[in-house]
Amino acid sequence: MVAVVLTGGRSRRMGQDKAWVEVGGRPCVERVWAACAEACDTVEFQGALAGLAAAFPGTPVWPDPAPGSGPLAGLRAALERRPGQGVLLVACDMPFVSATLLRGVAAALPGADWAAPAHAERLHPLSGAYAPAVLPVVQALLAAGRRSMHALLEEQSLTGRQVSPSPAWGDAERLLLNLNSPEDVARARGLAGG
Repeated sequence: MVAVVLTGGRSRRMGQDKAWVEVGGRPCVERVWAACAEACDTVEFQGALAGLAAAFPGTPVWPDPAPGSGPLAGLRAALERRPGQGVLLVACDMPFVSATLLRGVAAALPGADWAAPAHAERLHPLSGAYAPAVLPVVQALLAAGRRSMHALLEEQSLTGRQVSPSPAWGDAERLLLNLNSPEDVARARGLAGG
């Protein structure tokens, strides 16, 4: 399974590019890349974020075919690029996502069309695994102007698997924290010890 790190977002609520925000002395995108590289043999970036190619030589950086179309379009591009292969989709703004969590989610995929962590009564599709079978549904949703990842998870024709993070993996609240605002960054830095 290939890990695809989404780096095409506009970071509108953040006011700056959240991929490069430092948490614990390291850019968020570097922390995510490291977890993905430990969990999967292959890591790619989806979204031509400035500076990625120089910072991560050897890791492919794929531009979004339709910039600004959201993570569902990023998933479509990744699945179309790798026919017949599953994709582990991870947002670049999750500073504490771990290889253990990602491996646990990927291990839950066989026999399902998608697997995603579920915590605090929420599904977290941007640390989820997706089988090739979801591609026609993704294409249909986008063609209908629906760009929500949750719309994909709610699709009745697909078989999904919700993964409850094991306490052995660490604190789920921390593992699934994503950075959408300066307040989130402050919280993450506090959790990281500065």
